[in-house]
Amino acid sequence: MDALGRSLAVLVAVAAIICVVPLASDSFDGAGQADGLLLYEVNPFDNEGVSVYNYGTTTVDLKDYIISDNPTLAKEGYIQFTESILVEPGSFVVIATSSGDINSFIDREGIEKYYIGTHGIEEVKDFALANDGDDVYLFHGDEIIDAVCYGDVVIEDRSLWASDFSFSDKNDTFFQRNGPVDTDTEDDWHNYGQTYYSFDPNYRIDATVTPFLFPDSGGIPVYDAVASATESLYINVYIISNKNICGLILQKMEENPELDVDIIVEGTPVEGYVQNAETLVALAQNGADVRLIGTGDNARYDQDHAKYAIVDMETVVVTSENWTTQNLNGSLDDDVYSGDDGNRGWGAVIESREYAEFMYQVFCNDFSMEYGDVTPILEEYSYANPETPYYVPVEEAQFDSYRAQVTPILSNDNSFDYTQYFIESAQERIFCEQQSLSGTYQVTEGDSPIVFMDQRANEGVDARLIISTGVSGYNDVELWINRSTAISAATLTSPYVHNKGIVSDDVAVVSSVNWTPNSFFNNRECAVAIYSAEVADFFADAFRADFERCYDYDGVSVDISEIESHYPAGEEVTFTVTVEPAGDYTYVWDFGDGSETLKTIQSRVTHIPDLGGETGDTFTLKVTVLDDNVLLGERTKTYSVGDVDVPANPGSDEEGTEIMSLLSEYMYILAPIVVILLAIVGAVSRKGKKKRK
Repeated sequence: MDALGRSLAVLVAVAAIICVVPLASDSFDGAGQADGLLLYEVNPFDNEGVSVYNYGTTTVDLKDYIISDNPTLAKEGYIQFTESILVEPGSFVVIATSSGDINSFIDREGIEKYYIGTHGIEEVKDFALANDGDDVYLFHGDEIIDAVCYGDVVIEDRSLWASDFSFSDKNDTFFQRNGPVDTDTEDDWHNYGQTYYSFDPNYRIDATVTPFLFPDSGGIPVYDAVASATESLYINVYIISNKNICGLILQKMEENPELDVDIIVEGTPVEGYVQNAETLVALAQNGADVRLIGTGDNARYDQDHAKYAIVDMETVVVTSENWTTQNLNGSLDDDVYSGDDGNRGWGAVIESREYAEFMYQVFCNDFSMEYGDVTPILEEYSYANPETPYYVPVEEAQFDSYRAQVTPILSNDNSFDYTQYFIESAQERIFCEQQSLSGTYQVTEGDSPIVFMDQRANEGVDARLIISTGVSGYNDVELWINRSTAISAATLTSPYVHNKGIVSDDVAVVSSVNWTPNSFFNNRECAVAIYSAEVADFFADAFRADFERCYDYDGVSVDISEIESHYPAGEEVTFTVTVEPAGDYTYVWDFGDGSETLKTIQSRVTHIPDLGGETGDTFTLKVTVLDDNVLLGERTKTYSVGDVDVPANPGSDEEGTEIMSLLSEYMYILAPIVVILLAIVGAVSRKGKKKRK
C-alpha cells in the first residue's frame, strides 16, 4: 500500500473509532465501577447472612448502614448496627447468625466475621433469607444504595434492579459478587467457588493447534503431550481409567523428581465410584497430588465433566473423551467403524502460553480445597490397595499442526452462549456431533441448539446433526428432527458417539459439553473454539465421513417457502409450504393467532391474522403434512403483524438517518480531526510525488 493509501486507511480507521466510542459507552447504561460499600455475598442457608465489601478508597463505618430483605423497612425485619464496625478499603466483613452447622460461609480462614446479637448488631423483627428466593437491600440511612434478588423473587423497581431475572442459586450454597463493576443484574453474581468468565467472542488467543480424532489416533497425541512434560503437569479429567497413561505419568515423575504433578477427577461420578482408584492412589503415594472434586455436602458443580491437561504452562490438551483404556489404546486405527477401538470423539493439542495460563487459573480454582468439596484421594480411598502402573510405549505417529486463534469456553460460565453464538453465526455450514440431547432441547421454539440450527438451515446454511445411540429414543428423535426442522439428522451407531463437537464455517469447537441443561449450567465443562479454516476442514471431513455412513432419512422434506417476517394489520396474507418429493398431501395449518386450525389439500392458503383487539403481535405458523392421516413432517416459522418492533433493514432509510444523526451529534469531535488528517494526507501525497520525480 502506498503512502496515500496508508494515510487514507488511517483516516478511515480513526474516524470509525471516533464514531464508535460514544456508542460503546451508551451500551453500558446502568453499569458502573463500584465506589464504596456494596453487598458482596448472600447466604440463605446454614448460618445465613450477608457480607459487604468496601470498593472505595476510604474506611466505611457500618454504623450508618442497614441490611434488609424488603425495600420498605417497616414491612419486614432488618439488621442495624449500633456500634462502629469499620470496613477497610479492599476488604469485606461477614454478618451471620450464630446458629447452624459450620460451613464455608463462616468457616473460612482470614475473614472478618460478626454474629447477629454481638458487637452492637441488632435484628429488628425477624430478618430471614428464604432458601428458594428473596431480595436483599443495603441502606445508607434511608437510601437504598445496593440490592440483589435470587431464586424465585425478582425486584421490579428498575431503579434498583435492571433485569427481568434474578440470580439463580442452583448449588444450595452462598453466592458472591463478581467484581467491582455493578450492573444491577444477575450477571454481577456467581456461586461461591465457581468461576465467572463472561461470553466474549472477541477474546482470541494466538496458538498452534494440532487436531486429532478418536478412535483414529488411539490417543497418541495425549501420550506425546504428557511425555513432553519437564516442569509441570496439571490434569483435570472426569475419568482416568487407562493404566498405561498413569504408568507414563509415574515414569515421568521417577525420571524427574522435580516434576509438579496435580490431578483432579470427579469424586462422585454417575457410576458411583472412582474408576482406577487403586492406580491413582499409587500415583499419589509416589508424589502426585491427586484430588477428588464433588465430595462433601456443597459441591460447586453437579459433575466435574471436563477433560483437559496443562503441560509445562505452554501446552493444553482438550478432548471430548475421557482417558479410558480404549480411548487411549496407543494404536492408530484405520477401521474406525469396526466399533471396538474407542469412542468417536475430537481432540486438540494447543500450544500457547496465554491459553495455558488461562486454563491454569481455572484449574487452580477447581483444585482448591478451601471450598469444602475437594478431598485428597489418599483420604477418600485410604482403604484402597495401590496398584503400581507401568508404561508400555505407544505407536509413533505424526499429526499436522496449524496456526490458529483459540477462545476458551467453560461451563457453567458461558458454554450455552458460545454454542448459540457459533450456531447462529454460521453462514455456510453448521455441523454438530452430539452424545446427548435432552428432552428440554427437543423443541422447535425457544432457546435450544435445535432451534438455533433450524433457523440457520432455513436461511440456506448446510445444517447437519449426528446424535448418539445414547440419546433416549434416538430413532424417534432423529425422525422428529428430520420431519420437524430443516436440519438433516442422523444416528451413528459405531463407533459410539461420545463427541460434543461443532464446526461453524471456519471455526471448530472441541468440547466436553453435552446438550443438556446440566452440562451447560451445572457442570464444570471445558471446550475450546479454534479459528482456523484448516482445523475446521479437518473436523468437517471427519464429520462428513460419519454422516455419509449413517444418514438414511428417506421421508419428505417440508419447508414453509412463502412467508414474510412482518405483515400490516388487517390485511390478507399468503402462506405456502413446499414438500419434496411432490405428492398429494393433506396440510394442517395452525396460524398461531388463536384462530381454528385449517385443513387443506392445497399447499397455499390465505389468512387474516386475528390480533384480538391488540395493535400488534408475534405469532408462530405451524404446518403439519399428512398422507392418509400419517404424519410425514411439520414445520414452524414466526411472523409478526401490526405495530410491533421490527428491526430496520440493513441499508434502509431509517438506518441511514440514524447514522447521519449520530455523525451530526459528534461532528464537533470529528471535524477538527478530519481537517488535521486531510492535511496530513495532502502532505504525504505531495511528498510521494516529489520522490517519484
